[in-house]
Amino acid sequence: MEQRFDSIPLSDTYFTPEGYLIDNPILTRVGIFEYHNPDGTIRRELRLPEEVFAAESLASYKGKPVILTHEAGLVDVDNVQQEHIGTILSEGIQDGDNVRAQIVIHDAESLDYGCLLYTSPSPRDATLS
Repeated sequence: MEQRFDSIPLSDTYFTPEGYLIDNPILTRVGIFEYHNPDGTIRRELRLPEEVFAAESLASYKGKPVILTHEAGLVDVDNVQQEHIGTILSEGIQDGDNVRAQIVIHDAESLDYGCLLYTSPSPRDATLS
């Protein structure tokens, strides 16, 4: 499995006095995304700048849950309490070919800093680390 690690200035990542982790990670990007189908084949989807940076798309991130993996499937009102570890606090912001947003991780102790984090703004959006 391919892993992607993003970098940001450490000053953008900090813990609140209550112990919550605040970060501004890359949530998605322009380009080709690979998804594994149930039959083992790979599906590729192209995400164009017009789609990724559309005002409606950028606005849709705010308030969405942050989860540890995509194994949870679509996160909604029926399973959010079991799956989420934090929340996306802001709308998406274009940063070159990437989209960033401010997030808060409420359960920072659940993080294994060697694993990837995922957001769940829509079933098609990609990894965050």
